[in-house]
Amino acid sequence: MKARTVAAAVIVALLAVALVPCAMDDSDAASTANIGDNKASYTFDSRDGGSITFTIENEGSAFTINVTVKNSSGSTVGSASDVAIAATSTTTVTVNMSGFTSVGTHNVTVNIEVASGSASLNATSFSTQIVVNQNILTNWVTYVVLIVIIIVIAVLVYLRIRDSPKNKTEMTFEQLEEQRKAEMAAKSDKKKAKEPAPTTERQRYLANKKKKE
Repeated sequence: MKARTVAAAVIVALLAVALVPCAMDDSDAASTANIGDNKASYTFDSRDGGSITFTIENEGSAFTINVTVKNSSGSTVGSASDVAIAATSTTTVTVNMSGFTSVGTHNVTVNIEVASGSASLNATSFSTQIVVNQNILTNWVTYVVLIVIIIVIAVLVYLRIRDSPKNKTEMTFEQLEEQRKAEMAAKSDKKKAKEPAPTTERQRYLANKKKKE
């Protein structure tokens, strides 16, 4: 009887020991998340800014995070709140930084914290570099050059239109003289056509005689 009791106790103890690691493994699997794919640098421009992206590989249940980006002075230059991290999958996180338009190279720190749910991150921050290039549309010199080009084109068009009458074919002195004589002859013929034909003395005599009869 005593041997059976001891054997039963041993079996219960062995089952308990076997179940504890399983429970611990399930707990760990539900809370482990790894941050990866952190780019060495990001390219922004002075007009539209840019964005920072990274991935979180989640091995457990879903949770949400808050992300803040701080510059070397500790000022917040970008953030994203309540970003959903899907369960047992890899999620790409994007932090929009359209207002970050200061030209130059900037070192920033990305901070991640769990907002809701239960998760254990392999890292809560990482450092990266942002390079902000000059956008041609934000440079005032570009607009000055465009205005100058427009003015030059307008002046050239005006001069071409103004000088266009001078482009007529030039005539020699002989051609001008012939043209003048032809115009005078045309005027003379036109004048003669309007004048009545001259009346002869005989026609006048016959006309008077006819009247007397």
